[in-house]
Amino acid sequence: MKLDLTHLPRIRFGLLARILANAETEAEMVAADPVLRDAVEIEQRIGRRIASTGRQTAVIIIAILIPFLNFGWEMLWYEALLFLFWLSGRLRSHYAQVGRSLGELAFILSDILLLTFIAVVPNPFQGFAAPNAFGFRWHTFDYLFLVLAFATLAYSWRTVWTIGVTVAVVWLGATLIVDLFGHEISAFSENARAMAIRLDAPDIDAFLNLNDVQWSLRVQEVVVFLIVAAALTLKGWRSDQMLYRQARAAAERENLSRYFAPTMVDRLAKQPATLAQPQTLEIAILFADLVGFTERAETTPEAEVVADLRRYYAVIERAVFDHGGTLDKYLGDGVMATFGTPVPEPGNAANALRAARAIVVGVDALGIGLAVSVGVHFGRATVGDVGPARRLEFAVIGDTVNVAARLEASSREMGARIVVSDALLCRARSDGIEDAALTGLTSQPEVMLRGRRTPIDTWVWRDP
Repeated sequence: MKLDLTHLPRIRFGLLARILANAETEAEMVAADPVLRDAVEIEQRIGRRIASTGRQTAVIIIAILIPFLNFGWEMLWYEALLFLFWLSGRLRSHYAQVGRSLGELAFILSDILLLTFIAVVPNPFQGFAAPNAFGFRWHTFDYLFLVLAFATLAYSWRTVWTIGVTVAVVWLGATLIVDLFGHEISAFSENARAMAIRLDAPDIDAFLNLNDVQWSLRVQEVVVFLIVAAALTLKGWRSDQMLYRQARAAAERENLSRYFAPTMVDRLAKQPATLAQPQTLEIAILFADLVGFTERAETTPEAEVVADLRRYYAVIERAVFDHGGTLDKYLGDGVMATFGTPVPEPGNAANALRAARAIVVGVDALGIGLAVSVGVHFGRATVGDVGPARRLEFAVIGDTVNVAARLEASSREMGARIVVSDALLCRARSDGIEDAALTGLTSQPEVMLRGRRTPIDTWVWRDP
């Protein structure tokens, strides 16, 4: 007969499924993202340093505590084993590597085996040949929580859970070996049994019998340890998710800083929805281009061309950002910048004109033997994320962009370094631009721009 289970309710482990899924994809995601990789490596280095310091401090405290717990020559046995525990930590710090390391896992396993050894192997220097089960009475298992705690500081949540499972397997395995093959003293069993009978309390037989490994307590220790390991694993997983979110936010902020001035980056970080919805704004558009760069690139070594281009871009970036603008895109040796995006502010037209003059002065100061031409216009444009969902891109589109590009192109015919529209100059004056920024500008009315049917009034700035 075939059992039909379709009517049974489905058991869902949403959080567990997420954790297990992340276990497979987390390493690949970190490896593919340099920002995440750097963030994880820094966090792990800091965690390992803290764990190493805490571990050494704990060893010193325990070494001082041992004489108070068991004063006598036999305590040197435990001090010697504690020294091995300290040495394991020092070697681990010396050979530590960020990422997965079989050597470090071996050191962790050695710590677990060492503490288990202390529990099940009697001290050879004590006055009698104690049964192996007697070592469990010293609560050595409690020290395994130190291994788990310091691992939480230094390693990933996967390693923490691995330690929890490893401790459970090793501890129960050692208990089974002691129970089956451990040294016993028959008098202890006989006296415990007699006392239990005398008190009519059979349950205390295992407690009084020093030959008994007390399975119920050993299982209880392991269960509690696994619960704590699970809680710390979950905490580590959640901390990783927070670290990844912060790293992604830092990466997004770094990407914004490539296009927006630092003050605008701070504002966008607080108002991320600013870029999401396209909107029509009154903004200033600036185009800049190196005159004669293409011809020079044909006869100049590539290394020199790239070096000059980087210096040129640095001048553009500084001029635009210093005046609150946005670097929209690089067009070979040309640059498009906007003023008033993604959030319009008073004085955008004036800032664009100041930036234009700063670009000309800055490029001339480079001494690369090339002049820059600039065109600036002010008007309405659509601003925001455009494109399909899988390939969104922040863009500025509209006739204002086209006019600004044509103004820059017309500068060669007019022998001008800067060509600005009358619309921009009027707006800059209403913004309260200083007279010094208008020095050298002369009117050039009714200029025909390529691709347009009606002329446009302009102002030009030529070399003295």
